[in-house]
Amino acid sequence: MLAVGLGVTSLPVLAAPWFPRLLSRAGDQGPLLDPADLPSLFQDAAGTTPVTAPGQSVGLVLDKSKGLVLGPETQASGWTNSNFGVFSTSGIAVTFQKTVAGGTDQAYSGAVFSVVAGKLYEITLNVTSITAPFAVCLAHITNSRSLLVDVTSVGVKKIYLSPQFTQTVNLNFRTTTLNGGGTVSSASVRELTGFHATQSASSGFRPAYQTTPQRLNFDGSDDRLNFAYNPTASGSLAVRINGATASRVAIGSQGATDGRCFLALASDGSLGAGIGAQSTATIKGSTDIRGTWTTGVVTWDGTTVRLYQNGTEVYSGAQSGAVNTTVPMDLGCLNNNGTRAAFWSGGIGAAIALGRVMTPTEVSSLHQLWSNIA
Repeated sequence: MLAVGLGVTSLPVLAAPWFPRLLSRAGDQGPLLDPADLPSLFQDAAGTTPVTAPGQSVGLVLDKSKGLVLGPETQASGWTNSNFGVFSTSGIAVTFQKTVAGGTDQAYSGAVFSVVAGKLYEITLNVTSITAPFAVCLAHITNSRSLLVDVTSVGVKKIYLSPQFTQTVNLNFRTTTLNGGGTVSSASVRELTGFHATQSASSGFRPAYQTTPQRLNFDGSDDRLNFAYNPTASGSLAVRINGATASRVAIGSQGATDGRCFLALASDGSLGAGIGAQSTATIKGSTDIRGTWTTGVVTWDGTTVRLYQNGTEVYSGAQSGAVNTTVPMDLGCLNNNGTRAAFWSGGIGAAIALGRVMTPTEVSSLHQLWSNIA
């Protein structure tokens, strides 16, 4: 059995979580996505390839609201060996090697661990030797979802396990190369708390990182990021946006009937929102903001809806209907009860979803902070 024994000491150094001087209250829940913080962006949902240059696709944005705090380790157990190689353990190290010829026969060493749906896990492996490159395979036992990461050199390897994985996961080291394999001296599986935005599709659906200003660019046809955060009965949404097309959603979700909870551009290009039974025909500003960087905030408390543009209230009215609390939000489109629609066309420089109502002072301060995204 390989015990989990490697502490994590090389997390990205990020800016302080939740802009603590503006939005720091005990128990606050909700994601903070900050494309300007480059170490929080990765090209793939597994987080194995950092974003380093403009134009690269983004498959994972780490949620900074909890400060990237790692939870307790989950111990992998039940390590086994295939019939096509040799396998040994020494303390907390496991060594395997393919010794049987055969192009499709895989020699592997495997274990299992449990995860919880909607949570992201950081897997850290310390690879101390390689006889030939091998792969790390993370496979969902019940629905055949899998993730392959190639290992071509020794050293510490980090993999982020998508929130789309649930229940029990197989962790395998495997190779089809004769005499291929290596030694993994330690492994750590720990939850990375937060509501991280991911796009597991390998192509076509990922927004692109761009600079001047630093932002995520969405193509208006299919780009989007998913995160396991559901709206709350009262709360806030905030975005720094530059949209090119009217009637598009920057962030949010809605239920099968009504239950809206999103920020968008209305049909005339003004800032708009959907809350409960009302949409952008009612909850909107009066100025066409297409092509300009704008801070948009909507708050609701079950009684009143308020919409703010660049720190100033532009709409206030009675809330009609409740927001859904079961459909997770998307960034870059509307999650319409499981169907994606109203894809955002343009840039998103920052986004917050918060399970409480922001005060007018917080809204004003947030706009002052975000006004440098322009």
